[in-house]
Amino acid sequence: MGFEEPIHRTRSTRSSETSEESVIVELQPYSNKSSTKESVKEYEGTIRLPDGKIFHVAFLGFTFMLLYTAYNPVQNMISLLFEEIGEKYLGIYALFVGQLAFAAGSLLAPQIAAKFSYRIGFFIGAFGFVLLIAVGKFASFCSHYKDTFMCQSSSLYVIVTIASCAQGQGSSLIWYMQSLFIFDCSNENNKGRMFGIFMALMQVSQISGAIIATIGLREFGTEGFFMFQTFLSFFSALLFLFVKTPVIPASIHTFNNKDKNNSEMLGIEPAKATSNIKRLIDFSRRDKMQSFRPPMLLVAFAFAFMVGAMPKLISLSLKKLPQTEINEKVGLIFLVLGCSEVIASQVSGRLYDRNRQLSVKAIIFFNLSVLLINLIAFKTSSYHLYFAAALCFGFCDAGAQIVFSTLLTSKFVEKSEPQAVFRSMTYFASAGFILLFMILEQFSIELQFLSFAIVVIYAWRCFPQFA
Repeated sequence: MGFEEPIHRTRSTRSSETSEESVIVELQPYSNKSSTKESVKEYEGTIRLPDGKIFHVAFLGFTFMLLYTAYNPVQNMISLLFEEIGEKYLGIYALFVGQLAFAAGSLLAPQIAAKFSYRIGFFIGAFGFVLLIAVGKFASFCSHYKDTFMCQSSSLYVIVTIASCAQGQGSSLIWYMQSLFIFDCSNENNKGRMFGIFMALMQVSQISGAIIATIGLREFGTEGFFMFQTFLSFFSALLFLFVKTPVIPASIHTFNNKDKNNSEMLGIEPAKATSNIKRLIDFSRRDKMQSFRPPMLLVAFAFAFMVGAMPKLISLSLKKLPQTEINEKVGLIFLVLGCSEVIASQVSGRLYDRNRQLSVKAIIFFNLSVLLINLIAFKTSSYHLYFAAALCFGFCDAGAQIVFSTLLTSKFVEKSEPQAVFRSMTYFASAGFILLFMILEQFSIELQFLSFAIVVIYAWRCFPQFA
């Protein structure tokens, strides 16, 4: 049992000291079985406009930055790092399972998030990252004890499967809650700015992570690198316990399923997981949601290409060098990508607030640029051209996340379902593309570029439907 989307009517009152907005929320119950529920028709309260909540968003972004400083280098280079211990496909397999778990977890995230506060939900989700990075430390340790049972390939695949599922489920939870958190801290006029601030801070992890990877792998080797990343991820998980919870009206808080006490007071029964999944599946079939399929595929393919194909393309241009030196040079490429992510976060958010359609066109243009630059770099075996590709990639990743996440909040009255469905479908597609790269690699790498071109053209042709 639950409530439909609240109907908001606002009237503004201003004074010399504060700017406040009076909010009336009418809750339309699904059923009239309870007289108590019928009587809950309207809630009137006062909230402060969220301009003063930048600190809340900034602290969340900083904590995400620490977590992804630990995780991003592992994610970006896992295919190369696991090859060092003789497991050629273990890294790609870990990414594949993680993306599937993220996609499936996105369908369950609203139900799980409803049971926890922001702090506890973020902490639980972050612990999945700790587990996967710790397994990376264990796998690197196995390079010295390959004959033991736990270090055999079959055992490693089982362990990595469990850890990747935990990381994927945790990732879906923290990103779902992040969307609600920033929505609670923003209004219609500054959504792009708030998402931009968060992403700019979070994407610093690409820079800090790449620096740590470059120095750590060179000075301490793979084992020392994974050890440090494990401790850093655990510290960031603890830091989530200090996230400030935004103060919002009880009715909105109840709609977002973040206040258990209010839910009980209003007589709202939590929906079952199966009904919640069915609701999200039905929501994904709506024509408006279906129109977002092109950007879903574009974001999914860009991410899969970045973590699944690009590191190997770079290593091919450096195949005459020792593996340790290749890892260091790949780390430098991702350092540039991290700088691009930070710039793209700010530029994309501000561009969206000024011109929504132009921001979407820019994302498609940068994807095309990445495709062409990578193709030329691969054909000419030019390592330095990958730096140019990394500069563009920031807009394909961080920029696309900001533009399309903000676009969803503007296109839909619902606040949670579009984000959950978009992330779920995106990561299902991403897992499929990672598997596709593994298959195409056996035939011809050029086929990867051809599939990228098809996705970019598809997104451009369908641009008017979703923008």
